[in-house]
Amino acid sequence: MAPNWSLEDAFGVPPKVKSLSYVDRGGLDDRLRSAASTGRLIMIHGDSKQGKTWLRQTVLPADECVTVQCQLGATPASIFRQALGELGVKVEVSESSTRDVEGGADLTASGDLGFKLVVKASLKSRITSKFRRSSKRELRPIGGGEGDLNWVARILRESKKRLVIEDFHYVDEDNRRQFAFLFKGLVDYRVYPIVIGVWPQKHLLTYYNGDLEHRIVDVHLLWTAEELEEVLQKGAEALNISMSQPLRRELVADAYGNVGTLQALAEALCEEEGIRERQAKRVYLTPGPALERCRERIATDMHPRFQGFADAYVRGLRELPEPSRPVMQAAIEAVCDRPDDELLRGVPVDQLGIAAPPARSEMVQSLGGVEMFQAELKISPLVMTFDRHTQSVCLIDRRFLFYRKYASPKWPWSEPGFATA
Repeated sequence: MAPNWSLEDAFGVPPKVKSLSYVDRGGLDDRLRSAASTGRLIMIHGDSKQGKTWLRQTVLPADECVTVQCQLGATPASIFRQALGELGVKVEVSESSTRDVEGGADLTASGDLGFKLVVKASLKSRITSKFRRSSKRELRPIGGGEGDLNWVARILRESKKRLVIEDFHYVDEDNRRQFAFLFKGLVDYRVYPIVIGVWPQKHLLTYYNGDLEHRIVDVHLLWTAEELEEVLQKGAEALNISMSQPLRRELVADAYGNVGTLQALAEALCEEEGIRERQAKRVYLTPGPALERCRERIATDMHPRFQGFADAYVRGLRELPEPSRPVMQAAIEAVCDRPDDELLRGVPVDQLGIAAPPARSEMVQSLGGVEMFQAELKISPLVMTFDRHTQSVCLIDRRFLFYRKYASPKWPWSEPGFATA
């Protein structure tokens, strides 16, 4: 007897893997498993909602990882503190009798980690550090120099868990540079993090530290039309339905290469067709009114996010100084108005169409802050980025293409009397 799968078992975009419609694209699962067994840092990146976390969860379950989330303003100190906290390392903040690990970390200009408080560890059965008695309230650096990173690496290594850093795109450029050197040190200490985020270029950290060359496995998540069709076929089979080839092609075209959009469309279509569980008899679906309704529904659901993005971005422009303001305004107008194929390739800085462009170096400097600019405006996930390698403005949330196709948005600069000043 076939399992009584529900619609939510097959399609949709929850935090956990939809195993019934999960596709191992191009043998990537095995590639990642192999990479995880080698002594290299792993970088998983791609557009928003492309299955980066699903891929990691499939290959490395949660109980094998210590996972931390980057927030705006994240630093190496805050990330490593969070990771150690997940492993039971505590910060001593009150006066009491304790047993303190002889070790620590102190962030200095030389690039150490930044813990300014005494810490104690609950991993006593796993870690062989000496302990000492203390009854004082401590607010002083402990440990020092290169031993700090070694101490943190030893805690992570002894935990037998893989360090996973999610949403690395919220780390600003200065801290990315620090991470690039610290990650090289962790690899030397036999700790191999997995770093996940939204950015288009390969080998992001090698840009900041050439010593990472050949020490990184770079996984850029992109989906082909054939792989997206396989997602539909697997989910449909679980529900005992068939989607005609024209229907599959329309859904895949609407997804713009984004598996999250495809999953949301498939779920909405089934709901519009009245399919909420596995069908007793095979159901055959074709393009029709249900598809039009689900497109309208998804576009309406996206409206607060993407219209809010444009409105917040334009309000933020008013706070920017010259010459950044016209550059950043040209960037969002390009993302909102340029043809799909241009956006998917990236729009070079010299093709942004600025009437009186500043020097190219000034344009690059301004656009290099576009991710932090969005993050400070609480735009999450990010919609656009700047690829320093190609010096192009890039769309990094392909759902935006679906939204502007079906929602007929009105951008702020198209309104009468618009001005950023």
